[in-house]
Order: sequence, then C-alpha cells, then structure tokens
Amino acid sequence: MSGCIGYRNPDFVGGRGATSLDRPLPESLSKLAGRIAYIRAFRGFELLVKAAPDQVTLVCALELASHLNHPEVAHLLTQYSSHPDAAVAASAKRLLSTQAPLR
Repeated sequence: MSGCIGYRNPDFVGGRGATSLDRPLPESLSKLAGRIAYIRAFRGFELLVKAAPDQVTLVCALELASHLNHPEVAHLLTQYSSHPDAAVAASAKRLLSTQAPLR
C-alpha cells in the first residue's frame, strides 16, 4: 500500500486524481500486487477501502485489489464507480474494465 500511495499521491495532491491510473504502477509494485492476488488479500484491501482516510488510499486499495479477477472485486469496483468524488469514480470505472463482467 505504501508504495502505491507514494507513487499516486502527487497526482491526487496536484488535482490529477481522475487520471492517476494513466501512469501504470512501477513493475516492481505491479508484480508484488500480482503475487498477492488472492481472496484473503482482497479482504484486507476491502477493509482498507471502507476505512480509507483519503482519495489516494481508497484508489490504491481498489487498484491493488483489482489484480484479483473475481466477482467480489468487480462488485466492489461497481459500487465505487458511482462514488461522489469524480477521481474515485473514474478510477473505479477504469479498474472495473480489467475485471470479468458480472453475471
């Protein structure tokens, strides 16, 4: 989480939160997220999403959770795709496109 937050925070602070995902995570962070793409890690990210103190923490938790292609991830991203904060909603919509469609 801290790596993602450190990487994404300048975008959010600079008012570019809605386009922060235009820059992919560094390969080392992406690879690590892929290694923990399990339902148990998702449960932790889900808790972080619900308790996120700021936009960047929320988006990073959603982003890291999205490495798991699972209906529960898609459901969570669907919920946040209509978030009142435009940057969060845009990020959730973009991440949702990486998931298999819900049935």
